[in-house]
Amino acid sequence: MLIKAVIWRESAFRPDKVGKNGERGLMQVMEGAAGDWARQTKHPTFVPTDLFSPQVNIEAGAWYLKKGLQHYASKDDPATFALAEYNAGKSRVDKWVGQTNQGSSATAGDLRDSISFPGTRDYVDAIMERYRFYQRQGHL
Repeated sequence: MLIKAVIWRESAFRPDKVGKNGERGLMQVMEGAAGDWARQTKHPTFVPTDLFSPQVNIEAGAWYLKKGLQHYASKDDPATFALAEYNAGKSRVDKWVGQTNQGSSATAGDLRDSISFPGTRDYVDAIMERYRFYQRQGHL
């Protein structure tokens, strides 16, 4: 349901979408992130245009999002941290967490309040709201 919410926000379910910074496909995966996915999961024939394949795009995007969820697994709401990282990058999330003055105790609320990019804050909020909507629906 979280992946569906990301796809809803990133591409409105359009597998052919290209973002302003070169993001591709349903989950708007960047070429570099997809390259990491291809190397780690042993997809030696991967080429960037493969990101227009819904299956490849979701596999790569879900892999990248899962890495964030695992990294922030000890947090009160790992999805908020992982989504901020998915949108703005790990170094920015680390910076925002540092700005909370809470260190490793920073909560998702602390992070959200410290996000200095309104677009990232809106991104996280929209996906979390859609995710909860899908949860209430009880099915994909």
